[in-house]
Amino acid sequence: NSLPVSILAISSYEDNARTLSLFQAGVNDYVRKPVIDQELLARVDNLVLNHRLLKELEEQQQHLERIAMTDQLTGLYNRHYLMDVAQKKIASIKRHSVKLSLIVIDIDFFKKINDAHGHTMGDLILTQVGGLFKELTRDEDVVARIGGEEFVILLDACSLKHAFTKAEEIRKALEEANFENLNVTASFGVAQYGEDDKDFGALFMRADKATYLAKDNGRNTVATD
Repeated sequence: NSLPVSILAISSYEDNARTLSLFQAGVNDYVRKPVIDQELLARVDNLVLNHRLLKELEEQQQHLERIAMTDQLTGLYNRHYLMDVAQKKIASIKRHSVKLSLIVIDIDFFKKINDAHGHTMGDLILTQVGGLFKELTRDEDVVARIGGEEFVILLDACSLKHAFTKAEEIRKALEEANFENLNVTASFGVAQYGEDDKDFGALFMRADKATYLAKDNGRNTVATD
C-alpha cells in the first residue's frame, strides 16, 4: 500500500474558484507565479515532511495490526485473528461449497519439559515447533497458537481425509525432529466443517474433542471426531 504522490502546482490563477479547482483535482499545495524561490523551497520541504510523517504513521498502523493478530512468542497468528478469519472462511464456503477442515494440536507432556528444563527452553521449543507447522503447511492455511502448548491449523479447501493425511505428515515430522536434543510429540484432533456446525466454535469443539481422543489412545497420534 504505497502512499499517494504529493503534488505541488505552479499557477498563475488568482481567483479563488480556480484555486479551489486545483485542490479538488488533487493538488496538495500550489505556488502563484511569479515564483519566489524561497517560498517554493519551503513548500516543497513541507510536502516532503508531511509525506514522511504519513509514511511513518502508516508503518506504525501496520505494526499495530501485526501485533493485534500475532502470537508474540512464536510469530504465528493468535486466537483473535484465527476467530476472525475462520468466520470469514465459513461464510465463503457456504457460498461456494468448498470444504474446510481444522487440526487442533496439543504438545504431549509439555509441562514436564518446562519443569525439567525451564520456561526459557519451553518457549524455545514452542517457537521451533510452530515454525515446523508453518513450514509444512500452505500459504493459504492459517497456523495459530491459541494458548499454552496448543496450536491449530485451519486448512482451506481441504476435506477430512486430506486433513487427516496432513496431520499425520506433521505428526511424523514432529516425532522425527530434534528440538534442542529433546524428543517432542503431540496429539492431533481433526474435524471438517459440516452442515450441523453453527459456527467456528462448533468445529473447534469437535476437533478439540478428537485431540482428547488422541491422548486417550496413547498420545503421539491423530484422531478424528
